[in-house]
Amino acid sequence: MYVAREDEPGEGRYGKVMKCLNKETGEIVALKAMKICENTDYVVAKEVFMLDKVSTLDPDADNIIRFNKYFKSTEGLHCMEFELLDLSVEDLMKRRRAPFSLNEIRLMAKNLLISLQGLRRVGVIHTDVKPDNVMYVDQQNEPFRVKLIDFGVATLAERAKTGKIMQPIAYRAPEVTLGLPLSEAVDMWSLGCCLLEWYLSFLPFPADSPYDHLKMITHLMGVPHGELLKQAIRSGLDFEDRTFLDLLQKMFNVDPDKRITPAEALRHSFIIMTSGTEIKGKMK
Repeated sequence: MYVAREDEPGEGRYGKVMKCLNKETGEIVALKAMKICENTDYVVAKEVFMLDKVSTLDPDADNIIRFNKYFKSTEGLHCMEFELLDLSVEDLMKRRRAPFSLNEIRLMAKNLLISLQGLRRVGVIHTDVKPDNVMYVDQQNEPFRVKLIDFGVATLAERAKTGKIMQPIAYRAPEVTLGLPLSEAVDMWSLGCCLLEWYLSFLPFPADSPYDHLKMITHLMGVPHGELLKQAIRSGLDFEDRTFLDLLQKMFNVDPDKRITPAEALRHSFIIMTSGTEIKGKMK
């Protein structure tokens, strides 16, 4: 039924992802085969449930990876078929070793804000928004159009438990570390970390421990009003940079109830402004 189209599959936490030809449809797809371990059945059932939930969204309009189907192979492996996307933002970052332009960031940010807005509509928190889980659709022909992938650790907003640890520490919202009530706002914090990382070309909060993580956040944001970012906004930066930092300040509000929402961010002046910068072709 499937023919592998590459020699080296990508390895993930719970399985491997292969580029394959679906012989029934003739489509080149991404096939995720799960490793067999003690809790594989639970992990797979949870991921498929979340994928079915987000599949009620439009994968193209809402910039969510298209989930085609789940099945068990003749060898008993749990398999999931997805649309084939291009490389991840993480891969491109490693390849180019330079910051993204504000116009490139704007294009990706808008796509991902639409993704998070869609997830809110279906009551899902992704919990793992990071450059490795953001993939280009077709970087050659549709530069910087991205989709959100990997719902393996996603959760329903109504089931997000206070005190539950989620998110990679470098992209973790402060309310998670502090054991406070959780909501979809944690994904907006993670997206803010991604945008700042793409702007700086390094992680803004590269912490090894929750204590160090909170210390870095406090240093950047100030207590309690984000004085460093405010100073940067008031400094000699040009209008586009200042507008971008203003959006970040709203995404990094330490109070999740006051943090900017995806719908609000889509109306922010940084997102709606146009740029004279033309993006051509694939970045090598």
